[in-house]
Amino acid sequence: MSTGNTEQKTNEKYMDELLKGATLTAKDGSAVDVSSLTQFETVGFYFSAHWCPPCRRFTPMLAKFYEAMKKKSPKKFEIIFISSDRDEKSFNEYYDESHPWLRTTFKWLEGNKRRVNEAVQGGNGIPSLCLVDPKTGELVCKKGVQQVYEDSEGASFPWRPRSFWQIMEDGPDFLTKEKDGEQTVSAATIKDTFDYTMCYFSAHWCPPCRGFTPKFSEWYKNNVSKMPAGKTFETIFFSSDRDEASFKEYYGEMPWKACPHGDKRVKELKGLFDVDGIPFVAVVDNKTGKIAEPRGCGGRSGVSSDPNAERFPWPKVSAGVLSDNISPINRRPMCIVFGAKASEEQRATCLSALKSVADPVLQTATEADKDMEMEFNIEDGTAPDGMMGQIKKLFKLEDTDVLMITDLPNECFYKHPTVKDAASVTPDVVDQFVKDFKAGKLTKVSLE
Repeated sequence: MSTGNTEQKTNEKYMDELLKGATLTAKDGSAVDVSSLTQFETVGFYFSAHWCPPCRRFTPMLAKFYEAMKKKSPKKFEIIFISSDRDEKSFNEYYDESHPWLRTTFKWLEGNKRRVNEAVQGGNGIPSLCLVDPKTGELVCKKGVQQVYEDSEGASFPWRPRSFWQIMEDGPDFLTKEKDGEQTVSAATIKDTFDYTMCYFSAHWCPPCRGFTPKFSEWYKNNVSKMPAGKTFETIFFSSDRDEASFKEYYGEMPWKACPHGDKRVKELKGLFDVDGIPFVAVVDNKTGKIAEPRGCGGRSGVSSDPNAERFPWPKVSAGVLSDNISPINRRPMCIVFGAKASEEQRATCLSALKSVADPVLQTATEADKDMEMEFNIEDGTAPDGMMGQIKKLFKLEDTDVLMITDLPNECFYKHPTVKDAASVTPDVVDQFVKDFKAGKLTKVSLE
């Protein structure tokens, strides 16, 4: 997502490419030319399904908002329904019941929903409303559902986010722990003094946060003063504590800067960085005001896996450890080797096999400035029990399941039919498994 106000180049073919092969129809059944969507200031992609109770609650509210916006300015806004319904009958009934906007066909969605989801960053949860500029392809807002709830009159529509430094500079100075001199420091000073800013979202009431904070503090103390030019950083605590006393007590355990408790910037920055849970560490490049390595493993995983900050700010690797790179599982397919019971030598061999297939995928993605079309990870026994419990339940994981491709955007997964131990995972096996997935030759198992 764009986090600034830089001018976007026109791309009149964006919608044609995104909706290639789609047949669009309006509520009255009339055909709509995809190329005509460029007449609107923004186009919303609404991910929803009849079987989803939150969707059925939100859709009437969105319909009311949509119709009000259309009366104010017919060319300001359009929506396309992207269904997650499980069959065409449910799709048609749901659309006829409560959707006043455009639709595609169910058949087209079966082959293209995942691609559209990735392009507009729709995520894995529904309901989801993402707004794009149809003339440029710029993602304007991916928190549309939240914004409709909070701004039902559309006063701030289309809810384009402010840049990182616009937010940071819109408030009081940050607290410091200097023994002598100033007790606060400005955003401008942090921006000009350091190469990176690590934004730490946490709270004392959160058990995982209390477990991570001492480790992060130790990491910070070990590395902050020794970073070379070009990699210097400062850390700022953004609190989700419920009262000032809890904030002060918790901040007392930390060695870095802090945003004052109750500051409005906390909520806005959480939205900018898509903070869905804490603890969360966002590493920002101070020159650009954007996430330093948006496709990397992330700050929290980096702190945990790189004690001496040798790889800071943690660029993307082609294949890694599942516990360090779990978040993309919601957005794109992921090839996973479950090697917790394997020897260290076997796990190294499995990771090498994954990398042999993943390296060219990462190279292609890097050259195109896009995410990898598939993620590659090994579960090496370091995944928390809670995470593994969810994985085992979601994917019906058995002891003999070693090689798997998950596809959460399409609500399914694929187990390798013959690989039953880590020793059987070779570059050729992984390569063929991925090729068979792309060719639609694997046996699909739908999520329950």
